[in-house]
Amino acid sequence: MIKNYLKIALRNLLRNKLYSFLNIGGLALGMAASILILLWVTNEVSYNKFNKRLDRIFLVPQTQHYQTIGDFTVQPTPMPLAQRLKDDYPQVEWATRYEPWLGKRVLSHNDVNFDEQINFADSSFFKFFSFHFLEGDARSALTDPNSIVLTKETATKFFGNEDPVGKSLQMDDTVDLRVTGVIADVPENSDLQFDGLVPTEVMKYYGINVTQWGSNMIATYVLLKHSADAKEVSRKISGILKRVSNSPTAGKLFLFPFRDFHLYSFTGKGGRIDDVIIFSIVALFILIIASINFMNLATARSTRRATEVGIKKVVGATRFQIAKQFFGESIIVTMISLLVSLVLVEAFLPYFDELTDKSLRLSQINLMSVLLIVGVTVVTGVLAGIYPSVILSSFMPASTLKKTGSDAPGRFSLRRILVVAQFAISIALIIGTSVVYFQLKYIHNKNLGMKLTNVVYFPATQKLDNEIDRLENELKSEPGVLDVTSTQHPPIAIYSNGGGWSWEGMPADQTALVSITYADYGYIKTFDMTLSSGRFFSKEHPGDDSTGVVINQSFANLIGNKSPVGMPLRWFGNSYTVIGVVKDFNFYDLHRKIGPLAIFYSPQSQYVCLKVSNKDLSGTMNFIDKTCKDIDPGFVFDYHFLDKTFEKMYVSDRRLGNIVGSFSFLAIIIACLGLFGLSAHAAETKTKEIGVRKVLGASIPNIMLLLSKELVSWVAIANLIAWPLAYYFMDRWLRDFAYRINLNVWIFLVAGGTALVIALATVGYQAIKAATANPIESLRYE
Repeated sequence: MIKNYLKIALRNLLRNKLYSFLNIGGLALGMAASILILLWVTNEVSYNKFNKRLDRIFLVPQTQHYQTIGDFTVQPTPMPLAQRLKDDYPQVEWATRYEPWLGKRVLSHNDVNFDEQINFADSSFFKFFSFHFLEGDARSALTDPNSIVLTKETATKFFGNEDPVGKSLQMDDTVDLRVTGVIADVPENSDLQFDGLVPTEVMKYYGINVTQWGSNMIATYVLLKHSADAKEVSRKISGILKRVSNSPTAGKLFLFPFRDFHLYSFTGKGGRIDDVIIFSIVALFILIIASINFMNLATARSTRRATEVGIKKVVGATRFQIAKQFFGESIIVTMISLLVSLVLVEAFLPYFDELTDKSLRLSQINLMSVLLIVGVTVVTGVLAGIYPSVILSSFMPASTLKKTGSDAPGRFSLRRILVVAQFAISIALIIGTSVVYFQLKYIHNKNLGMKLTNVVYFPATQKLDNEIDRLENELKSEPGVLDVTSTQHPPIAIYSNGGGWSWEGMPADQTALVSITYADYGYIKTFDMTLSSGRFFSKEHPGDDSTGVVINQSFANLIGNKSPVGMPLRWFGNSYTVIGVVKDFNFYDLHRKIGPLAIFYSPQSQYVCLKVSNKDLSGTMNFIDKTCKDIDPGFVFDYHFLDKTFEKMYVSDRRLGNIVGSFSFLAIIIACLGLFGLSAHAAETKTKEIGVRKVLGASIPNIMLLLSKELVSWVAIANLIAWPLAYYFMDRWLRDFAYRINLNVWIFLVAGGTALVIALATVGYQAIKAATANPIESLRYE
């Protein structure tokens, strides 16, 4: 029986090649797109799952409160916090510290130098996280204050196939280290990424006080005992910083599950979970569109088999047997589509990896996802087989043999609903893609209050920092170097901030969060910033270097003084005088509004920034490299262009736009495949009607209007559904930006018009073909 069903199904597929291609191709494309997105989602939700104690690992962030901005939640905490948690709270089995923000370090061995991501961690770090040791002992690997644990890849760079344990390395020409362990390369789905780890005690070589409570410098993790209640511990530790510092801006500590770290923000609002939800919805929409196509085409063509049903009933077939045959054929076709989709996934996976910046493999998909894909395939086949199996199998033989295939009037209102749903989804995706595109374009073109083009920056080593004046003077001698400055942060990424500020007239209960950076004399000129009033630090006014401060316009507005130059400010008991006000510039990404900023003078900073000429850029870069190596022979020229770094700050948003845009295009293609099939079927069922109309004098435009007028109403209804849906979701997405475009009505009109034009173009071919056909051919046998 099954063999017979399979034979009939294959025979029907071969007999109707166009519809078979549209049916299988459309559904296979939809399934392939959904599987690709499912692979991405599976990868995202797998982050950090390799850690065996994941359910007991918690981060300890803090929430500070300022009258100027409200609650402000950050991950860094004071250095001594971990030991306090371990000593004072019996529910805490272990506490550890981890520092991932200080940037790359130059490691040296003999004459080999590499710039590596070396992070700082406590010796208890490996009690928390399940990184596999290839050499050495996890329990003692970081107990020596001058030890280092390397990843396999990093160890191979320096020592090849030799055993690296016990061998020496030097970091930044400052710290001598001994290799005490080698771990397997950090998994891609780990949020803790590094090339090597050194003990937190090494931070003292970089001028960091590892016993100070006043600065938030490091991430703190706790491993709770099995019996511990995380909510109770979170409540108990909340006031530690308040008790230690007695400061009104001291943060409230809380526990945050590390299993949620990759997907959720500390505040519970936003995070990568939004992208996971959006991409999952896109995958679902595409699968719905493909399934609608499949069901529409299957039901449309099933009426052509009414005669077959009648004959089978006459020769004794039961309704159950006929229904089972149609269900079986439908599921067979969906299974064929699934196999084709897997081939498409393998073919397009390299391009999808490039789009998402991941290394995905079909083998990575988990059992639940496999069951979901197979389940969707079966459900799609069952839904597509409902009409021919249930409805056609119920017809009486006499009626089916009299009426051999045209659609009964009004019978396919469900099909119209499904087509409208298809176009509503497609229009919503077009709107979403357009909004993301225009928002990113707005970001790219926005005046940031400074110029980033042709600005190069690189981290300064300890030797370069010690001879920064010599370095800057020698760099300025190169015609291709227009300006030079050194600074604590690149001007687009100033994330250091704090409270403790006061000024004359400040309300007693007011607290303000102010961002802070340090820079030398060339800062304003290098980045083409503009002063509103006063002056910047300069060699002509050396007295400003220790007592002066430059603030931005937002800080001046907060103070409430239109002319704050000369005004005294106090910060943690130290007194400073405002010497200048710089016009606001975006010193972090456009997701956040510009806040108050204070700039202090420092000749020694973490980054060297240069404005360079376009002429002979490679020669200029070679000169910079050589000049730095003359001062520090171990220097590794790891430079970046500031405008490119700015663009990378929105890589997640751009990835969202690229993925939604690509799959929106695919959704439209799938919808048009179905529309093409339905229009061909409509033209076929109205062949004789069109012939009669042409004989009676109907023109080609009249015939085209007959076949396409209903489509216009379908698209109009689809717009009414898609517009409010798209507005709701895109307005929510844009709320994450402090600086954003407006959702203008023309975006919605263009999306609706685009969908209509594409739909008319799809139907137009069949309409023209039917309108220009010879009526004699269709009426010859009447």
